[in-house]
Amino acid sequence: MKHLLISVFSAATILLLATSLPADANERSYHKQRASAHAALHRHQFYRHGRYIDRLPKRYHRVRVGPRDYYYYGGNFLRPHHKRYRVIRAPRGMRVPYLAPGYVSFYIGPRRYFYVNHTYYLWDRQRHDYVVVDEPEGAENAVIDAARGESSEIYAYPASGQSAEDQERDYYDCHLWAVEQADFDPTLEGQNIDNDRDYRRAMVACLQGRGYSVQ
Repeated sequence: MKHLLISVFSAATILLLATSLPADANERSYHKQRASAHAALHRHQFYRHGRYIDRLPKRYHRVRVGPRDYYYYGGNFLRPHHKRYRVIRAPRGMRVPYLAPGYVSFYIGPRRYFYVNHTYYLWDRQRHDYVVVDEPEGAENAVIDAARGESSEIYAYPASGQSAEDQERDYYDCHLWAVEQADFDPTLEGQNIDNDRDYRRAMVACLQGRGYSVQ
């Protein structure tokens, strides 16, 4: 069943495996876990680059980069093409209001980056949006390590037959509600980490209230 990935992998499980295996087995397990974590980053339903669609989703966002108009929906970037829309890689400098489910964040030096669907972002505090940037040096390993290190596992299954569009809207709405309830936003720096559990509880409660089976 398709599911909405909110968080991936348990660091405690990885640590337990690593401390209980011989050295060679440790190395094989480590690389296997990295591959699993990398796959987990792409479980959300993204359109294949180069694909054409006939119409825009209902909750798209129009964004402009230079002289061109683009459309953003759930981590997908679309460009008009002969009365249709082509799925493209995110243009550098594009700004979006939210990230798709399954993103991870990581630090390189003092800067916090976000990654999802083969795209890197920085958070702009002044404009309160995410801006697409080039892949920073060392990002590949940082992304995999960040995915492996996520501490919570929350999976929301569309128990009532919600469409992919419904799932995207519900996740975003629940995220906004959870931020308000917990006074904690996992996408921002300088947050009180003690409120992280309250945020996750609020997310679970909201998604369950919208007809999802949450684990």
